[in-house]
Amino acid sequence: MYIYLDESGDLGFDFSKKGTSKYFIICCVSVHIEKDKNLILKEIKRIIKKLWEKSKRNRKIQEIKSISTDLKTKIKLYDKIKKFNFEIYTMIVDKKKLKYNLTTKLYDYLVGKILEKIYLDKNVYFILDKSKTKKEINKFDGYIKNLNNETKNIKIFHEDSKKEKLINLADLFAWGIFKKYENKYYEWYDIFEDKIITEIIYK
Repeated sequence: MYIYLDESGDLGFDFSKKGTSKYFIICCVSVHIEKDKNLILKEIKRIIKKLWEKSKRNRKIQEIKSISTDLKTKIKLYDKIKKFNFEIYTMIVDKKKLKYNLTTKLYDYLVGKILEKIYLDKNVYFILDKSKTKKEINKFDGYIKNLNNETKNIKIFHEDSKKEKLINLADLFAWGIFKKYENKYYEWYDIFEDKIITEIIYK
């Protein structure tokens, strides 16, 4: 079983500052069957190749980013992969309702709450975009593995999303969920909504 995690929104709390988001989103994509994972990866790579071929830049495109990918391309990718067995789990944080600012400790707690909603197989590979320091990684991994008996054997990988391209998928869905809450924009969210198993608003 493979679980990919990414986020959308920012961790800032100065709402007078332009660009500070009202919401912060954590999104997990779970794939139970390795064959499905490989087929999804194949479609992501195919989209990336086409984006590179159409690009006027000399720099090679190595991943799909939600902000720079148009809706037509997102829908095209989803139409190719929706037949495969994967699920979406998400946690939504209304930052204005938090008593305390988002911290590493709270972030780890939110990820743990999402994992509690996922039926975990015996062998679980948990992959997230590498953004933490070595010290934060050790704390995060220890926290997740000590949640319960189901998580103690999880294999956790902090990887570059250019390398682990299914993180791109979590990024696309996280952005769609973020836009729903932040901007009341549903056009992309409505496309993949049927794959969402859990959508929790943290209180």
